[in-house]
Amino acid sequence: DLEPRLAERVLRSLRAEVTAREHLLRQHGCSDLTAARQRFDRPVMPRLAIVVDEFAALAVEHPHLLHSLVDVARRGRSLGIHLVLATQRPSGVVSDEIRTNTDLRIALRLHEAAEAVDVVGDASPAAIRRSAAGRAVVRLGPGELLAFQSARVKAVGRLVAEIVAAADA
Repeated sequence: DLEPRLAERVLRSLRAEVTAREHLLRQHGCSDLTAARQRFDRPVMPRLAIVVDEFAALAVEHPHLLHSLVDVARRGRSLGIHLVLATQRPSGVVSDEIRTNTDLRIALRLHEAAEAVDVVGDASPAAIRRSAAGRAVVRLGPGELLAFQSARVKAVGRLVAEIVAAADA
C-alpha cells in the first residue's frame, strides 16, 4: 500500500544499495558476491531479500515500481540481492520480464490451470487437492519441476531461534 512518494523512496534506497554493493566488491577486487566469498572465505556482506506480498496489486497500482524492482533484482543477483514476489492471484501479472529473470518459482495450489502455467510453466499446481494443504510445485529452471510438501509452523519465534542457534554452532 505504498503512496507514489514512498514507492519512489524505496526505489532510490534499493538503487543506492546496488551501487554501494558494487563499490564494496570493487574495493575488494571482486566482480560478484560469490567471488568475494571464495576469496575471503567469509561473507563480505549479507544477502538482501526484498519481499513483495501481493505483487499483483503492486503491478496494477505501480507498474513502473514492479518493473524497477525486477531490474534491481536482475542487476543485484550477483550482489546478493534477491526478490521474492508473492500473490494469491497471478493471472495476467507474471510478465515476460518476471519469467525471464526468475528461475526459481514456487506455486502452492492454484485455482486455474492458466495461473499455474503463468507461475511454474505447468498446470500441475491447479490439480493439487484442497486437502493437501502445503503441497507445492517448484520450478528450479526450464523444464525442472519438483513437487514437495511444505510444513506449517506455529511457533515461528522458536523456530527462528533454533535456526540462529544452529547457524551459530
